[in-house]
Amino acid sequence: MKRQIGRITPTRNGASIMTTVGIVYSTKRKKATVQVVEWLKAAFESNGLEVEVGKPEEINTQDCDLFVLGTSVYAGAVQEPILAFIDQNQDLLREKPVATFIVCKEVETPECHMNLVIEKLPKEPMTWINFEGYLLRKGDFEKQQSKANTWVKDIISRLS
Repeated sequence: MKRQIGRITPTRNGASIMTTVGIVYSTKRKKATVQVVEWLKAAFESNGLEVEVGKPEEINTQDCDLFVLGTSVYAGAVQEPILAFIDQNQDLLREKPVATFIVCKEVETPECHMNLVIEKLPKEPMTWINFEGYLLRKGDFEKQQSKANTWVKDIISRLS
């Protein structure tokens, strides 16, 4: 049975519907960011939530009750498709809870990249996180899975 998150349980004709998390991401490569998305999806599902995952052009935004927006940072820049998605969905993102993440090699000041995403949003995200890029973590990148699991629990607790 799918779980509903406290204050964002929508109703349709008086009947409760399941909460759907939309994980929207953009990346140039299929390594670190895709792995993080897979971890986040699994963590939300293990907490009983439905999850829709896709790149900005693939996701059905009308089905989502919560958005988790993510981007890789490549050559010092966040991915343009995620910024375009934010621009094109301002009203929707204003109405729904939003959390954001980046995957990059910048560990001392990741907020310099995250601010590029946050500045585009119509409101502050409920939470954000930085995952270290694959090149930085090389042999132990998988250790960040627990970070993803903990972040998902934090997101759910903020909504309950």
